[in-house]
Amino acid sequence: MYDRILVALDESETSQAALQEAIRLALQTPGATLRLVVVAEIPAAALSAEGVNLGAVEHSELESARKVLGDAVAVVKNAGLDAEAATPEALGTSVPEAIVEDARQWNADLIVIGTHGRRGFQRLLLGSVAEGVARTADRPVLLVRHPEARKQR
Repeated sequence: MYDRILVALDESETSQAALQEAIRLALQTPGATLRLVVVAEIPAAALSAEGVNLGAVEHSELESARKVLGDAVAVVKNAGLDAEAATPEALGTSVPEAIVEDARQWNADLIVIGTHGRRGFQRLLLGSVAEGVARTADRPVLLVRHPEARKQR
């Protein structure tokens, strides 16, 4: 099935649902490996703004990413699996591009990512990392919706 599963995470409950689905898939495939990825995003405004301490912004983003990864690794280990953890940076690129590139470099068989399932103006306004990944990935992408979002439909 899927031996190398990359799971794109953030601080949302939806990404936790994606993590649970990836764990379920990995448990069905003996020897499957999980790679947990949280992209450290450096906002474009921070790159061009005067007086912004770029090092502090980057440090804050990396610390936040490490916290999410630490919690996710604990969940994976509790399920009896091992996982790699990575924090690629989206510096001069978008978050979806950073996820897809990491999956390419790691040779993932599958990308698992949570989606909020927004529609209409809300999706247009907020954008969608999951949609960007699904549109640009050169490998299968599993979009996982939060259970509460599924109930609201």
